[in-house]
Order: sequence, then structure tokens, then C-alpha cells
Amino acid sequence: MSIGKNIAHFRKEKGWTQSELGDKLGVSNQAVSKWESEMTMPDIMLLPQLADVFGCCIDELFSRTANKEKSEAYYDSSAEFPWPDDTMIRCVIFKGRKILQTAEDSSGDVTFKLVGNTGEVTCMSDVVIEGNVTGGCVTKGNLCVNGNITGECVAENIEVNEWILGACTASGNIIVGGDITGDCCADQIIYKE
Repeated sequence: MSIGKNIAHFRKEKGWTQSELGDKLGVSNQAVSKWESEMTMPDIMLLPQLADVFGCCIDELFSRTANKEKSEAYYDSSAEFPWPDDTMIRCVIFKGRKILQTAEDSSGDVTFKLVGNTGEVTCMSDVVIEGNVTGGCVTKGNLCVNGNITGECVAENIEVNEWILGACTASGNIIVGGDITGDCCADQIIYKE
């Protein structure tokens, strides 16, 4: 495919109109239309910006296979992320511009602390919540809740200072300071004194 066809492909993949793409690049929708119909080509200075807005490499704009290392997902604070725009709190670790898939990739211990009541949370490392969990919490690390849980939680180990009204699953232990009225599954369930 030509660069014009690739621009059209990437634009449609994002669900943008020619006008929306033009706004992101600071050009008119007529310019985008001319690129896609191959009447003109984008200015060479726009190629890095085009690649950034599409989340691809410049090589991919020219139908060249990108180097695997360069084709990994990189995001900056103005980029669109690969998850829905909802109310879930997502704890993300970056190394440079690369999103790390596990806390171990960060070369150190990482714990996210959330203060206040929270709905849904998903995280790749340990999470401490200073409040109640009213939604669900999924973490690849440990979960410590200095309140109660009324949702569904999954973690390596779970420690809750108050009660659990929900389903909790731990690959290790669940330590709870109050009653459990939901289904819990763990190696051991330990009640605090």
C-alpha cells in the first residue's frame, strides 16, 4: 500500500474523520483528503507527528515492516491508551515511554497507595487502599485495604482491616479483621484478633 492508503487505513482504524486527523496535525481536512487520494504527499516534517498520532513507526506509514523493538506500544501523556475510557483506576508503570507489563520489569519494589474509597482498581504491583473498596480490585501483587471490601478482589495476598462482603481470591493468604460474608478462596484465611 502507498502512504496515502496507509494514512486512510490508520485514520479509519482510529475512527477519526479527515477533519479530526487534520485538527490533530494542524492541517486542513482538504490536505488529509489529498494525501489519501494520492494527489499530494504530507510534508516530510509531518511524518514523525503522523506516526505519533497513529501510534506506529514511520516505516509503517510506508508499508515497511517495523523493527520488533520499535513496534512495541509506547505512549505519552497525550496519547490514547489501549483501554476503555471508564471509571476504573489503572495503576501503570512506565520505563521511559514504555508501559511495563509487570512490576518486576521496573527493577524495584513498587506499591501504589490510594487514599479514600475507591471503585474498581487494576494494577500490576502491590496496592494499598486507605479506605473501602466498593468495586473490584485485581492486582498481580499484594492488596492491603484499611477498610472493607464489598466487591470482588484478586491478588497474591489480601489483608483487610475490616470485613469482606464480596468474593476474594488470593494465591496466598487472606487476612481479615472482621467478618467474611462472601466467597473467599485462599491457601489460608486468617482472622485478626
